[in-house]
Amino acid sequence: MRRLSAVLILVSILCLLSSCATINSSKTVSGVHPANVDLNGAKTITVMPFTVDSKAQLSGQTGAAEAQTAADYIRECLIAELEKSKNLKYKTSGADVAISGRITKYIVETEKTGTGSGFIRSVVAAVEYDIQNTKSSTILAKNNTSISAESKAYAAAKRLPAAYTLIEPKLPRISTVILQDVQPYTIVNRISLIKVKRNRAMRRAYKLFAEGRYSDSMQSYLEIYKNTNLFEAGYNAARLMQIKGDLESAKRLSTELFTKFKDTRAANVLHEIENQQKFVKTE
Repeated sequence: MRRLSAVLILVSILCLLSSCATINSSKTVSGVHPANVDLNGAKTITVMPFTVDSKAQLSGQTGAAEAQTAADYIRECLIAELEKSKNLKYKTSGADVAISGRITKYIVETEKTGTGSGFIRSVVAAVEYDIQNTKSSTILAKNNTSISAESKAYAAAKRLPAAYTLIEPKLPRISTVILQDVQPYTIVNRISLIKVKRNRAMRRAYKLFAEGRYSDSMQSYLEIYKNTNLFEAGYNAARLMQIKGDLESAKRLSTELFTKFKDTRAANVLHEIENQQKFVKTE
């Protein structure tokens, strides 16, 4: 019994010392993410008419008409934003790069609620789009994205809102996804760094982070990791790469950390980055 008590006391002391040595400290930060697609130095851009694909999944003739209305609105949103762009000049013709798109799905469903006491209407819209170099006719990217909307329950089906009324407020999300492929965009993250209180170099690197000097902080953490092989330094460097939008470097370092230390925190960063890379394509 005494031996067990001694072990428990020792474990408690070690846990206390560990908590004093390291602490997770988080901060909401924003960073500019580069365009997802390399436009090869393009300076000007245009948006071609968006159409309804000939093989699109549609809900009858009404669905076809609403799908075209949605396509037109997405294009309007794109043009409105590109005309304000500080990175690309919008031109109606003769541009370096052109965006074109097609509605591939516009499905409207009206169903009874789970309890059978009312009705719900849902809409799904999907778009496939191309980014093309107009000079060489090379397709720089072919991507797709989708959105959905659902009404609240109504006692009678005739009181349900029109399908396009439901989906229209969400259509700008599609244009946002496309814009992130052609120009830099701001991302906001709640990032947690591991603060090692008893390591002077780590404290200095964290101070740079707290002051918003993310590049300097990242370089400091990388240097510490290279010289000491300290997991916490490598982890923090990967987090700062994530903040700066250098996701590929963050993935490589996180993979190295997990392979070397088998620490699940590195695996969590990898999972976050993979989601971050694809979230704009699946929203």
